[in-house]
Amino acid sequence: TVRAIDNFRVTEVKVSIYDAADALIESGLAILSANNLDWVYETTSLNTNLAGTKITAEAKDTPGSTTLETIIL
Repeated sequence: TVRAIDNFRVTEVKVSIYDAADALIESGLAILSANNLDWVYETTSLNTNLAGTKITAEAKDTPGSTTLETIIL
């Protein structure tokens, strides 16, 4: 779950997941939840080694500006 807040309306959140070697495991668009604040992304690929996994969320707002947030497990 990604919580994306902006002065303008967030229109899209793209989630990308990379392994510890920085190889892309999967990427896709999150779905806006019923509270109109949280975006939910469900993985589709198995990642057996979570240590060092990098998850990036890129939020886009109405004017088309983007913000990127990355966490490493």
